[in-house]
Order: sequence, then C-alpha cells, then structure tokens
Amino acid sequence: MDNLKLLAIGDITVDDFIELEKIEIVNNKLEIPWGRKIPFKNSTKIFGVGNVGNAAVSASRLGIKSGIITRVGDDDAGRSCLDVLKKDGVDVSMAEKQIGKTTNYHYVLSYEGERTILVRHEDFVYENLIVPDCTEMLYISSIGESGESIHYDLLEEIEKHKNLIVVFQPGTFQIKFGKEKLKDIYARTDIFICNLEESQKILNTTESDIKKLLNGIAELGPKTTLITDGPKGAYMYDNGTYYFMPIYPDQKPPKERTGCGDAFSTTFASFVLKGMNKVDSLIRAPINSWSVVQYIGAQEGLLSDKKIEELLKIAPSDYKVQKI
Repeated sequence: MDNLKLLAIGDITVDDFIELEKIEIVNNKLEIPWGRKIPFKNSTKIFGVGNVGNAAVSASRLGIKSGIITRVGDDDAGRSCLDVLKKDGVDVSMAEKQIGKTTNYHYVLSYEGERTILVRHEDFVYENLIVPDCTEMLYISSIGESGESIHYDLLEEIEKHKNLIVVFQPGTFQIKFGKEKLKDIYARTDIFICNLEESQKILNTTESDIKKLLNGIAELGPKTTLITDGPKGAYMYDNGTYYFMPIYPDQKPPKERTGCGDAFSTTFASFVLKGMNKVDSLIRAPINSWSVVQYIGAQEGLLSDKKIEELLKIAPSDYKVQKI
C-alpha cells in the first residue's frame, strides 16, 4: 500500500450482459411482449465493474498503482469481484466483505450497441474511512442510496491531505442527493466529470448550451469541469478557457457502450496524475473510450499507456482539441 497513487471509493457490481436477438424499439423504449419467451443470443457475466472498479482497473493498466475502498457481500459474487480486481493489479486490502449483504448485481439488456440496465444496489456500511498518506488522487464515484454520510467522513480525510487531487464522477444516487447536500464535495473537487444529461440533472435545468452547463458546474466549486456528450465528443472548462474534443474515429460500429464514460474519465485523470497537462490528457481520454466500446463490458478493452500513445500517433489530423 506504500506506493498507492490513486484510490477509488464507491460500490462495485457484477454486470450480467444479455445480448438480445430480436426486439422492437419504439420511441426509445424497449417493446417486450409480456408473458412470452424472449430469445437472446448469449449471456456474459463480468465481475468487479461499476464506476470505481472500472476506474481502478483503468488506472492500473495505465501504469498507476491503484487501490479501492469498496464493499461487497460475503458471497461468491463478492469474492469473484475482488479476485478479478486483484488480478488486474488493484490493491483490494481496503475492500470489505459484509456478512448478511448481497453483492450488487446488474442485468444489462444489450442490443445493437446500446443497453438498458436493471440495477439492484445493496445498502452497504462504510465506516472508519482512511485515506493512506501515500495517496495522490482520490477518485469518488457511485455509492448506494444510503451513502450520503460517507461524503462527510471523506471530507475529514481530504482535509488531512491538502495536496490530494480529488476527482468526482457522480453516480446516480450522488446526483439524487443534490448539489446542496454535497456542496462541500463539489467545492473541494479538482476534476469533475459527468455526461450532458447528468449535468442537467445536477443543475436542475433543461439548458443545452454547453458553455452554460460547464459554467453552472464550475460555479459549484470544481477547478476543472468536463462534460461528455457520447458520440458528439466531450467538453472541458479549465482556467477560464473552453475546449472541445471529438471522439476517436470509429473503425467499426461499437459493440457495447457500457464503461465508455468511465474509460474517458479515468484516462484523463490518470494522465493528469502522471504530470501531463490537461489539454494533452484530454486528447488521450477518448482513445480508451473508443477501445472499450469494441468489447462487451467495461474493462476488457481498457488500454495501456503505451497502446494509447501508439493509437494517438496514427490518429487523423483533425483529431485534436479545439478552443470554443
């Protein structure tokens, strides 16, 4: 643990991907006949995923010693989640199996590159949180509905580490808690990352002007704000300047988009942690996202830093950051 650089905190899960064979999509909704048997192509079970699991694995593959504070059930799924993370070089010594609890489990209905996720979150207990002194970056993301108080405990630890880089990629319940309840987390955040729809929910607005959304998040306190917009690219506001970054050009249609945002977020944060400036870090982030969507699940396609540099060298000339 002495050489730990990035520490991710939050819940992890099992993703059970069910690739649907034939389904109707009407007005952006799945049309599934009730009381019928629905054929599917295959099912793939992936352990140790979720925002912070993906973040820890991504950082590890990028050459950063990462660890995770998380909670799982004392069941086979929980043990498998921790085993998978450990095999990928993630320090799981601060993870905890909780007796009587069931590991989070998601069913991912996948069809033509998009997905609908059936989620179940256990109410885990996070107590006696300690951030090791060697930690340089704290990556905060998805925590269950009962986890509001965790953020107040984290603030006490953050205060002990004045030079800690705090990354906040809010999950569903953290957005539901509201910006007022988590105002001190927002205020202490160095790097904030979410997608466009999430930014609208956080700000309680239907505004679509990206500069206004970036400004709205920045006014909550984060020093650097990034908002992703799927295939349309990503935007960053940093030190008074707005930037746009297109996606890395797809060579073929995406196979499955789960984990695309996590790959972008962690790649950006990891290169910043390595000492790279934020503009150059932003150039590299979409490359990992591009790779992830070529596979089923959020982790198989995560790249090494060496591979990202190789792909950057062969990128087309228009793949570059633009000031807006």
